[in-house]
Amino acid sequence: MHSLNPEVITTAKLIGRTPGAVSRRLGNYASCDSEYTKDGKKGLEHWGKNVKEIWDEFSNDMERLVLEADAIMADTYGYESGELIIDGTDSFEAFPIGWEKEQIITARRNQSFFRKAVLSSYGERCCITGIEEKSLLVASHIKPWKDSDPRTERTNPRNGSCLNALHDRAFDKGFITIGAEDLKVVLSGSLRKSVDRDVYEKFFGIYEDCTINMPAKFVPDKELLRYHNESIFNK
Repeated sequence: MHSLNPEVITTAKLIGRTPGAVSRRLGNYASCDSEYTKDGKKGLEHWGKNVKEIWDEFSNDMERLVLEADAIMADTYGYESGELIIDGTDSFEAFPIGWEKEQIITARRNQSFFRKAVLSSYGERCCITGIEEKSLLVASHIKPWKDSDPRTERTNPRNGSCLNALHDRAFDKGFITIGAEDLKVVLSGSLRKSVDRDVYEKFFGIYEDCTINMPAKFVPDKELLRYHNESIFNK
């Protein structure tokens, strides 16, 4: 959020403000973020009347945040809204039959935002193995996309973890989970029974009870982890 951050400087130029003004406003929003302030950090608490309203409006409707941000970026840089959503995104399950093109574009745009936010938060490293090859990394939904609330969960980076393709698949299938309280890797008994012992130990066993590599921001939501622990994980 510092005024010397290149992204803050770029944003300031785009909206006709000074980097210091943008930095202060980011600090204002940080003071509204319970995740940011939980360890005693305060952000900048003396703000105008609209800060809290704007924070609440968009933090409770992240899909709208993505759509409006994309529209602004498209207008600013002169590309078609939704044009950049195909590059580098993960693949969802097949979209339901009958979806309109605009629905698919919206979903892809949300997916692209989610992937970029999650991978950036984890420093583009798998939170279990530390793998850094971006082509092997997946922004894995904790609560499945199809079951997530479209406004507050589908595009929420706190509903994600950065995993390599193998452990992402195992997570989706409930062979592994991440403890809601301690953020440690938990392995399913059914996984031990279904794969060769050496394979199990080499690719899964060595990570059992290990705490995941923590993200710089967007720490996994405990309630969403509990959902995975209770509804997806094969105990």
